Amino acid sequence: SAVRRYPAQGVTPTPHLADAIEALREFSPPDSRSARVLRVDEWTVQDASPMQDGPGELKSTGAAAPTWFALQAQFDALEAVVVLVRQGAHGAQVVPEGVWSGTTRPWDPAWRIRRFLMQRVDDAPRPLLACLDPLEVFAQPPRPL
Repeated sequence: SAVRRYPAQGVTPTPHLADAIEALREFSPPDSRSARVLRVDEWTVQDASPMQDGPGELKSTGAAAPTWFALQAQFDALEAVVVLVRQGAHGAQVVPEGVWSGTTRPWDPAWRIRRFLMQRVDDAPRPLLACLDPLEVFAQPPRPL
């Protein structure tokens, strides 16, 4: 497996990445439609036949492996988010339990957000979560209401 980080701007999204961004924008409309993606990490399995056997473990099944994305985004009227999106046979879907919203201040955002996602999404790829590097927006004071 491999984790790939996309730059915030200037990248032409692959069809899977475009689907993941669209899934985020349609997750909580109308406010989510203003999503501005700041960072993308993508995890794919190089072997086309693995499946989660347990947290972070794979076994061969003959089925196509999902691609996972960790999207960091800001919105016009919502707090910034880190969102896990799973791209599988039925398209890209936001994992509802895999949504971090808002600041971690005064705590370190990397440790706090990784731990939250690991505890909430058992089948999220551990290499993806280990590489997650939240931007400074998650260490800022909360947005005014």
